[in-house]
Amino acid sequence: MNFIDAHPRVQTVFPHDVSVMTDLVLYWRKSLLDGVYNVPGSLIRPADNSLARFVGYRPGAELRWQINRHAYLQADYGIFYAGRFLKQTMPGQNLNYLAFWVQILGSGNMDSDHTVGEEGSTLSLQLRRRVLAVKGPLRRAEQVGGPSHVGGYRGT
Repeated sequence: MNFIDAHPRVQTVFPHDVSVMTDLVLYWRKSLLDGVYNVPGSLIRPADNSLARFVGYRPGAELRWQINRHAYLQADYGIFYAGRFLKQTMPGQNLNYLAFWVQILGSGNMDSDHTVGEEGSTLSLQLRRRVLAVKGPLRRAEQVGGPSHVGGYRGT
């Protein structure tokens, strides 16, 4: 993956099962002779003769409401600021993202139209909507990694 990162975060839990988490992720290249890869291992950005080590940083925030033990709602916002390496290998743009999550967990004791398996099994459903803004107007995004990784989103 060719990453060295630091990821400090702070989480605060409020009444009514609401929590807020803020974090900062800083990324550097481990090897100056190699590019940057996403989590599955695909090359996102080749080295292109850049000797810059700093890839960039991403401050972010997460707001989460644990409705009950079976469901939660979550909103995430982050902005990735391109570092010297990304600026040298073009395009070195900053990326914003906003993600909304809904997770509902249920047991196998559902009605006959929605039975998932044997009694006691669990159904997990996540609905996601992600929006990406690249210096101005909103654009569709292709997910190429997780939001906590520098290659998380690429404008199309």
